[in-house]
Amino acid sequence: TSAVASLRACVLSSFIHQIRMERLPMARVSTLRLRIRVLVLVTLASLTRAAEGPITDISCTFTPVILEFGGADDASCEELLCQTADNRDHSIVVPGYYPKCSTDTPTPVINTRSIASPELQIAKGFESLVPGDVIKLTGRSGSAANERTAGSTADPSTSIVEASSPPEVVQRAPQVASRAVATERRNFLMLRLVYDDGAASGCDRDCAWNGLFSQTAESSNGVMGSLKKSWSEMSYGSMIIDKATSMHFDVRIPGNMPTSGCSYRTQGGKADEWMQQNHPDIDIASFSHIEYYLPDTFKCDWWGIASVGCRPPKHIFEPREGTRCWSYLRADPSGLPQSLRLHELGHNLGLRHAGRGANAYGDSSAVMGMPYPSWRGYLATNRHQMGYIPDTHVYTAADQKTVVLTLNSVSGSSSAADPSSATYMGARWFCPECTGRQWRGGGYIFVSYRSHEHLDRDLTGEMADAVFVHVQGPWTHAGWGTGSILYKVLQGSAGLTKEDRRYTITREGNSQVFVCFTDHNVAGRDTARVVIDRTGTKSLGMLQSACNSGVMQPMPP
Repeated sequence: TSAVASLRACVLSSFIHQIRMERLPMARVSTLRLRIRVLVLVTLASLTRAAEGPITDISCTFTPVILEFGGADDASCEELLCQTADNRDHSIVVPGYYPKCSTDTPTPVINTRSIASPELQIAKGFESLVPGDVIKLTGRSGSAANERTAGSTADPSTSIVEASSPPEVVQRAPQVASRAVATERRNFLMLRLVYDDGAASGCDRDCAWNGLFSQTAESSNGVMGSLKKSWSEMSYGSMIIDKATSMHFDVRIPGNMPTSGCSYRTQGGKADEWMQQNHPDIDIASFSHIEYYLPDTFKCDWWGIASVGCRPPKHIFEPREGTRCWSYLRADPSGLPQSLRLHELGHNLGLRHAGRGANAYGDSSAVMGMPYPSWRGYLATNRHQMGYIPDTHVYTAADQKTVVLTLNSVSGSSSAADPSSATYMGARWFCPECTGRQWRGGGYIFVSYRSHEHLDRDLTGEMADAVFVHVQGPWTHAGWGTGSILYKVLQGSAGLTKEDRRYTITREGNSQVFVCFTDHNVAGRDTARVVIDRTGTKSLGMLQSACNSGVMQPMPP
């Protein structure tokens, strides 16, 4: 501070002296003033850099986060955070790879990459990282308060590390992908921040508690749901949210709500301190998920933010002891949609966004799209990534083959295949040209059927009781997926023309998906019969004939 003050005094003195001695004209005075300002900025930056120095040994746990901005089609950013053992965040900057990501304001953030970027590239050394990896970074540190513009998405107290080389992986995140799906119980800690000026989230205890455990309606359709119900359906009864061990607190934060800066992590830290002081017997790290409820008017541009892949299903990933899995929710004035909570918790599970067309959130049938405010079941692609629909229940369509399949509805209460009728929960095959916002190198065409039952009863119009054609992004770790893109929705109503029941995937050799019909309550199941033609040569008449010909269907393994 003294060095900065001395520099300013010196520059000012020199500036006044030169004007007096040379009696410069005003034009030259303006030019000189500009040069001196540049000199001051460069010198200050040099002083700051020199004071900070290089970091050669910072060991931390890779913890990416996703920020959601309401109101803009592609307003979604991904920030690379690394958390040290003292629970301090370090935001990783990779020069040249992660462009500024801006909100609809716009407000630039220097170290996030835009999911909307058509030329998304991942920096060398970071492409193979997954949440939970312990890494060592080499680089230069800085303060977010100095390097971010006011009103940006990140907490100004966050430390920034400008990586000068690829990270060294010290310890890989634990994986237990061979474990069979088993019943798993989870609990929640819900912390609603309340300030001295009365600022608080409009979602009070009843709102948070009822949305988690009770039956609430999100849309005008009157479909009742809850987070507990949604996760139970997603996992076909394997994941249980434990009411007895979940807790909610109104946390009293001293002082008024901050009127500038998006200091969400700082405020969350104050909430943690309040818990330690007032409830020392409660271990925050013992909860599966921690939700922080910020006031509706809190100075952040986003609706919600969550750590990604911090707690996938246990048969995929066993988190390290003490791992905190969190989300922050900032309700808009109309209230907090429970489906927004479900979306952020999907990120905790390792799920990424569900898009359609040019819109990162465009799949309104999906929890991980933009369904607000409506209940939705998780997509078949999500359930498959998390292992609740196993590979044995997904038919792999062979190249240059045509097959007739009976698909069970993924909306039902069971994921079991039925060998006697050759039913599957989905069909998929690799498409080299099917790229997405969050992946390159091709993805998987994934065909599934969603019936008008359970939470999917909230689907209306073309999406009600329909066959869905998605592209499922590839992944190297099931706790760190790459999302999905909705290509087409097909219905099987007898009143539709054959053309309306066919979809041709032009970027995949003109492969065709044709819906024969959907059938309800067949042996207690809702099913759809489809034809998948990977030759790309079958006419509409031939596809319809395949529906009726009694062609031998492939049997599940």
